[in-house]
Amino acid sequence: MGKLSDVFSLKHFMVLSLTLNVALISRLVYEVENWWEEQIKASMADALEKSTRVSMSSLYLSSPSTSSCMVVTSTKIKDDNKRVINLDHGNPTMYERFWQQMGDITTIVISRWQSMSYSSDVKNLYWFLETEFAKQVIRLYKIMGNTV
Repeated sequence: MGKLSDVFSLKHFMVLSLTLNVALISRLVYEVENWWEEQIKASMADALEKSTRVSMSSLYLSSPSTSSCMVVTSTKIKDDNKRVINLDHGNPTMYERFWQQMGDITTIVISRWQSMSYSSDVKNLYWFLETEFAKQVIRLYKIMGNTV
């Protein structure tokens, strides 16, 4: 049997090295993608678990002016993964009537680390503006033109 260098030349070893490096890089990319998918699934499962812990089985609201007590019970909802909740575009005025009815009975505590956002028109480019304010700005620009 001849020497190994007689059977394989330096070119063969270079091609073998290149092939092994490409395979290693491909494997690393594949593993990193799988790792990210697992992390996302784990964080989603953790968030779902926290949200179910936060929801209470029943909520008791009482008014000092009346002796009655109102009981609101939660119901189980079938999870079909077809619901989308956009927490980035919330409307704080949605429950305004409820909080006005509650008056000074209730207290809301928002921690510093929690953030709230409000958008009045998600279809508009300037979603963060109040619709009426945006109309007035447009009216002003039409009157004044593009002056500085």
